[in-house]
Amino acid sequence: PPCIFYCIVFSLFFTFPVVSPLGIMPSRVIVVGAGSISREYALTHFTPDATGTTVVGIVDPDEEKASALAADVGSVQAGIGVLEKGGNKYRATAIQRGGTSVPYYRSLEEAMRTTIISSS
Repeated sequence: PPCIFYCIVFSLFFTFPVVSPLGIMPSRVIVVGAGSISREYALTHFTPDATGTTVVGIVDPDEEKASALAADVGSVQAGIGVLEKGGNKYRATAIQRGGTSVPYYRSLEEAMRTTIISSS
């Protein structure tokens, strides 16, 4: 089975790809929170090009914020660019919607259980 690595993001956290005998494996990231700092990191820092990571889910009890960020992350993963409103990364959004939204969850427990099961 493939090696899977999880990184839970609380505010400012940096992650790097994991080197395994099979080569460099991108880290899978679950972003906890859908506020401005999480938005910046999910859209501009947690990408294969920037840090060798891929966002696999968003956790926030506010379903509206979580679904909006999940849609933006899916759009960016599909190759759509990021717009930094007013030059501010905290207000970043996908230029347009496209691709498939990443999953979003109301609790970290649900995200971890669902993500681990779907990756097995």
